[in-house]
Amino acid sequence: MIALSNSNFKAQLAAERKRVIFVVFRSTFCEHCHALLDLLSRLEAEYSSDFLFANVNCSDTLNEHLADEYGVASYPSGVLFFRGKVIADFEGELSEGQLRDEVFGPVADILHEKIKGKG
Repeated sequence: MIALSNSNFKAQLAAERKRVIFVVFRSTFCEHCHALLDLLSRLEAEYSSDFLFANVNCSDTLNEHLADEYGVASYPSGVLFFRGKVIADFEGELSEGQLRDEVFGPVADILHEKIKGKG
C-alpha cells in the first residue's frame, strides 16, 4: 500500500493507467481506519493485478484539502479512481465480504470491460 500526499497524489493518479487506484482517506486516530487498512493489506496480493491500494493521512494538515476535494466527510472513506477519474466511493469500514462482493468483483468486471473495449 502506498502513501499518497499533497505532493504525489495527482501524479500517481495520472501515472496509473491499467489498474483502479483504491484510496482510503484516513485519520491517524481512527480505529476503523486502521482496521480497514489492515484488511486491505491482507488482500493486496490477491487483487494487485486490478487494484493499486493507497491511503491519504488526513490528520496531516497538508492533505486535508484532498479530502475536501473528493467530498470526504468522515473516516475512513474510500474513493476509487480509474485513469484519473472517480468511478466509485464509500464511507465507513467495510467487511471483507462487503469488499469482495460490493467493490472488488463489480469494479474488476468494469475494469476488464473498459480495457477490452478500450473505453
